[in-house]
Amino acid sequence: MLACRQKGEQSWKLAAMGSRADVLFDCGSGTDCAHLANGVGWYYSPTFSWGFAGAGEAVSRNQCDTNAGPLRLCWHTVSMAGGYRCGDATGLNSDAGWERAVFQAD
Repeated sequence: MLACRQKGEQSWKLAAMGSRADVLFDCGSGTDCAHLANGVGWYYSPTFSWGFAGAGEAVSRNQCDTNAGPLRLCWHTVSMAGGYRCGDATGLNSDAGWERAVFQAD
């Protein structure tokens, strides 16, 4: 599961879960790639970005997804500083006021 929130908040602003294979579906640097699983469009690349959008919503990965919408999360994987977006909040790359989390079940 990937999640994000503002620091100090009790609840996560946005979260989505899926199988490890789906969450880490490698899209390379494809600008519109999204792998549909568990009601979420997942994308990942170790040299581009990692994130998701709502099922059926188009993504525009100009490294991170720049399409508008509240059900989007994107983190740059080239530089893991902060993460680019959490819902409608964007430009978070160097914003220390936001947290991101990766949860994994055994």
